[in-house]
Amino acid sequence: MQVLRGKVTAALEGRTATRPPPRLGPATREILLRHQRHSGRRHHKERKTVTNQEPFARFIRSVEAMREEGQAEAPLVRAVAGALAELLEEHVWLRPEHTQGFPDRYRQHVVHVAPDGAFSVVALVWLPGQKTPIHDHVTWCVVGVYDGEEEEIRYRLYEDGERRFLVPEGSQKTQPGQVTTLVPPEEDIHQVSNVGKGKAISIHVYGADIGKLGSSINRTFGHLPILPFPGGARRVRWSRPSVPGAA
Repeated sequence: MQVLRGKVTAALEGRTATRPPPRLGPATREILLRHQRHSGRRHHKERKTVTNQEPFARFIRSVEAMREEGQAEAPLVRAVAGALAELLEEHVWLRPEHTQGFPDRYRQHVVHVAPDGAFSVVALVWLPGQKTPIHDHVTWCVVGVYDGEEEEIRYRLYEDGERRFLVPEGSQKTQPGQVTTLVPPEEDIHQVSNVGKGKAISIHVYGADIGKLGSSINRTFGHLPILPFPGGARRVRWSRPSVPGAA
């Protein structure tokens, strides 16, 4: 995943000088510019218990407007990341029932599904030590930490003859307000866990109908060995799954 380091423009730094930037529609440009103006604000204010749904409704309207512009997947994801970072500046919009976890595993709350099923917003709640399986995804994903601290470990899948195995590629910890993006086929296999001492909550935007699919997970890889180096093995590339409801 790519972490947005305070400004959405940081997500665009990887473009080479010879590659022209994608053309952005007016709604997308407005999201990016508005986030740049407010990106210096921090996200460690105490959460209130009374919710205000207008920030979240404004976020949904922004994502719908960006979709209507017909952006390609990569610039759409960057723009959604900017809108989510702006939403995380607010501290009163997530309903209390969407902040509740399970004692034995992380919990998923489907907060919103677009009428046509093209994207979903999900809140994942983690108690200390809870984690996902190692998995990949059915579609693109934008993740922002609402509360607590999370750690992501990324993996690559390799194949040596008939044997497949995983190689860790890196890890990162994310704090409240930080946003990461994931666009398959790059950087798609990972595991996420709550490494803090308290509850962690993250907001996930997926390009699929999670209410219908039940989860964004495409496959899990817990049965595969984890090796430190690939050696001469061939990397196995991700392929878009044929899943109804996935973008």
